[in-house]
Parts: sequence; structure tokens; C-alpha cells
Amino acid sequence: MRIILYYFILFGISQLALAEQKFELYKPGYIPEGFCDRGVELTLMRDSAILKNFVKGTCDLYVPPNVRKYKIQSSFKDRCGTKNYIAKRNYNGEIYTLKIIDHSNRFCEDFPPSKIIIIEEDSYGDSVEMHLPR
Repeated sequence: MRIILYYFILFGISQLALAEQKFELYKPGYIPEGFCDRGVELTLMRDSAILKNFVKGTCDLYVPPNVRKYKIQSSFKDRCGTKNYIAKRNYNGEIYTLKIIDHSNRFCEDFPPSKIIIIEEDSYGDSVEMHLPR
């Protein structure tokens, strides 16, 4: 028990909680309605991030999961407490980049568009941005 308490004191709860976190992300500004919501599930772990397409609700739409696993290359906190991750994956010889911006512990007074933002970019520079709804 003491070891866990010391860990919290030294590294904070967020480091221990990062063992695995899941988020449902949608296109910017989209608010899930519960009928036919399409999005991306982000599973964030210590050294990797997994993206998986999903559809929720009662509609008859099928969306292939298209599971993508990224290896986290670097992470850093900015001066406002935002945690930034850069992850990469190699698929058929092409490098894909995933940027994860975690504003969960942000303490600056400005208002970011979402607590969690991901930007998935292919080797040609085309990108898709997804947000955690408010």
C-alpha cells in the first residue's frame, strides 16, 4: 500500500491511470444522438495507441472496424499541462502518424475545442481530425 501511495505522490494519478484508457471520438462538432453514431474508439496505453472504427445505435449501417495500432514515439506536456503524443505505424511500407492532444489536465484559461483531439495523417499528408464530444 505504501508503494502505491508513494507512486501517486511522486508521479501523480494520471501516470498510473495511463495503463489503458478508452475514448469514443467523433468528427469535430458532432454530438452523438444514440441512433446511428459513427466514430473512432481510441485505446491509449503506455506505449501504444489503437484506433478502431465503430457505429453505435439502432441503425443498419455496417462500418468495418479497420483496427490500427500505433507505437507512441514521444510524449510531452506543454506549459499549460496539455499532454501531447506522437505515434507512428508502418503499413505496407507507408508511414502513418497519429497526434493525440490530451487537454484533460489543462490549467490555462483558454478554452480548447475538446478534451481529447486526435489527428491521423497518412504518408501523403492527408489527415482526419476527431474529437471527444463535450
